[in-house]
Amino acid sequence: MIRWLLRTISRLTLLAAVATFGNELYQAASGPGYRIIPLGKLWASLNANSLIGLQAAIEGTSTWLWRTIVLPILLGPAWAIPLGVSLVLFLFAGRARRRADPAYGRAIAGVTRALRQHASARRAARPANAAPAEARSPDVAVPPAPRSDSRPGREPTIIRRP
Repeated sequence: MIRWLLRTISRLTLLAAVATFGNELYQAASGPGYRIIPLGKLWASLNANSLIGLQAAIEGTSTWLWRTIVLPILLGPAWAIPLGVSLVLFLFAGRARRRADPAYGRAIAGVTRALRQHASARRAARPANAAPAEARSPDVAVPPAPRSDSRPGREPTIIRRP
């Protein structure tokens, strides 16, 4: 649920960034040239009182914070901030999990069943006095099976036999 919400907000902010950049390109095509629309100017044109309220609230606690962090962000391109927020939210959301397809599960179960039947048929067809597979092919070197060294409080480590 949280991943879905983060991905949805990320897509909406990406859409806002693309729309704002499209507006800049449209104004560049219809006007004398390309001009960056600052985020502060866009915010002031939408709702100037909220921008003034934010400035008063931040400067009331720390003038340094307004001048060194918030003001440069407001002077930047209006499309850059939604794009950055969108990318950060997309990274936090992570990749979408794939839901298990019931048809895939049935197919795997069918393959597993067929393999078991095949193995039991081969065991039934093998003569009772046949040697095990290791004894039948002495020219093939079989590596020793790894054993685990388990100690309390540690992950088991694989130790190869000499």
